[in-house]
Amino acid sequence: MKTLILLGGGHAHLAVLKQLQKGTPEGWRVQLLSPSKYQTYSGMLPGWIAGHYSLSDCQIDLQRLCQSAHVEFIIDQAASIDADHCNVSLNSQATLTYDLLSIDIGGESDVSHLALAADKLIPIRPLDYFIQKWGEIVNQLEQGRALRIAVVGGGAAGIELALAMQYFRQNLKLPLEIDFICSSRGILPGFTQAVRGRAQQAMLNNGIRQHQAIAKGIEGGLLLSNGVRIAADFIVAAPGVRAPLCLSGSKLALNKRGFIALNDAQQSISHPNVFAAGDVGSRSVEHEKSGVHAVRAGPVLAKNLFDMMQGRSSLVHYTPKRTTLYLLATGPKHAIASWGNFSADGYWVWLWKRWIDLNFIKKCRN
Repeated sequence: MKTLILLGGGHAHLAVLKQLQKGTPEGWRVQLLSPSKYQTYSGMLPGWIAGHYSLSDCQIDLQRLCQSAHVEFIIDQAASIDADHCNVSLNSQATLTYDLLSIDIGGESDVSHLALAADKLIPIRPLDYFIQKWGEIVNQLEQGRALRIAVVGGGAAGIELALAMQYFRQNLKLPLEIDFICSSRGILPGFTQAVRGRAQQAMLNNGIRQHQAIAKGIEGGLLLSNGVRIAADFIVAAPGVRAPLCLSGSKLALNKRGFIALNDAQQSISHPNVFAAGDVGSRSVEHEKSGVHAVRAGPVLAKNLFDMMQGRSSLVHYTPKRTTLYLLATGPKHAIASWGNFSADGYWVWLWKRWIDLNFIKKCRN
């Protein structure tokens, strides 16, 4: 009996599980490893913080999906990978051997510049830890404790989280202060000026204190490159993504930043029996690391894994679209749309985003 290991319960592996519900190729068994029973859909997390959704609205039960697909579900994490010997060592000290491996574990938050404030630090990855810590913050606020949160990161995640927290504070009249810190490049680098302007206006309308400087963690909070010190009870870090530590020493070909080097079929360029999707991978023509690409690559990954299990050598390619739709929640029932040079904002954009998000969850659950 040969073994396919699905390492991680990311967006692309959901498509693989849906395909496996139709049956597993003869002579194969499939195992899925995840540190949590649930996959929390990150696109809905700001909506949960703002109070528009319950946590269960945003989650997909991986264990139930695995049962319906006759996949063995293992709650654990990879400590290391040895691609030359086809094995994965787990945090539990167990070792699994595979014939075919697919990796969809995302990246890790690069918080090295904030390490001196580790006792206050809440990186947005892993999501389970962030969710746990946000619950603790809410409990403290509901008990009447005044808190100050610094949100570090000028990308979409940092902006959405800061606006969601501010809306949560305003809606429930809680004793919470929020500082938002981004680099000298400003907010949403890489987006059009129109989108950046809409996001900036949303920040101003919601009264969020903004600082444009490099942040460094210190005892008690942050020291900015302009000399300003920010006291904080918690530091929510939404920085860039770095490669997972388990890839170091894996023998897999990696790019300069440590992500898995892939061809257009989502296949490792060094080990043909290893595939990957989502933030953990890198292709010769880079695209923005976004859940959109993981979702779209899912059906391609599923087909290629099935073809490999059935001994077929021809693989299909995933071609990212040149223009990607981004829908950014701004706290209240309002969102910003970005599509190439087109941008818009309003309640109708929020309804559009809500429809897309809830349909994604529904499709994955059914």
